[in-house]
Amino acid sequence: MSDISFHDLSSIDAGQRADLLKRAEGDLSTFVEKVRPIIQSVRDEGDAALIRFAREFDKASVAEGELKVSEAEAAMRTPRIRRTENCSADPGC
Repeated sequence: MSDISFHDLSSIDAGQRADLLKRAEGDLSTFVEKVRPIIQSVRDEGDAALIRFAREFDKASVAEGELKVSEAEAAMRTPRIRRTENCSADPGC
């Protein structure tokens, strides 16, 4: 298991901060293939899939009707989420 590193961003310079924010250049296709069916399930099944995955992956005890998003939380969605929420089965969407 890998260790988690914590960094106080206010105590490092811009160059160090940029180094921390670099993403790995590795091949992520195996992860994409594992995640794609989960995303499609959520698109197709909505809250039922979210509840199932919360139970499966997080061992959360979530019941139907407990998933609530306020209007303020919904308004905070990122532009990418707003742009993709009406996507069909297009994996590049």
